Amino acid sequence: MKMLFKHPLRFAPILALALAGCSGGLFKRADPNTLEPEGGYIEARIDSRTLVDSVTAISLSRTPGGLIVRATGLPPTQGYWDVGLARDRSDDVPNGTRRYRFVGRPPVDVSGNPIPATVGTATSRQVDAAVFIPDTELNELRQIIIVGAQGSRTARR
Repeated sequence: MKMLFKHPLRFAPILALALAGCSGGLFKRADPNTLEPEGGYIEARIDSRTLVDSVTAISLSRTPGGLIVRATGLPPTQGYWDVGLARDRSDDVPNGTRRYRFVGRPPVDVSGNPIPATVGTATSRQVDAAVFIPDTELNELRQIIIVGAQGSRTARR
């Protein structure tokens, strides 16, 4: 063992070769000939979900770090899935307002084809969705609007 440390330069070429093999991973530089932004491209995503028929309730719950906005809605039939509150970022949203579209997907079969669904009672069709708004975005927020196909509900702070 003492022999290895007497002549440390003997292992320098081996160490240099080993480190050269690592150059592509740890200290990889960006290609200077690319037009791609540093953080990458934003994924374009079109939300094809439809609006629920009506928004029946909104509640705001203060939590550490922000606010939970919860909405209850009624789609036209039973079986709606992938429901959510999709933020509306259009230019006509006034300052101090956050607007969400209450959306979901109608029932489909295993192939993805629409299927006729039972209308059922209001209780059996009811869906809930929620979104979290952090404290950093609450300072200038005065009202929250949840939009359905047949109207909207507003909560003011």
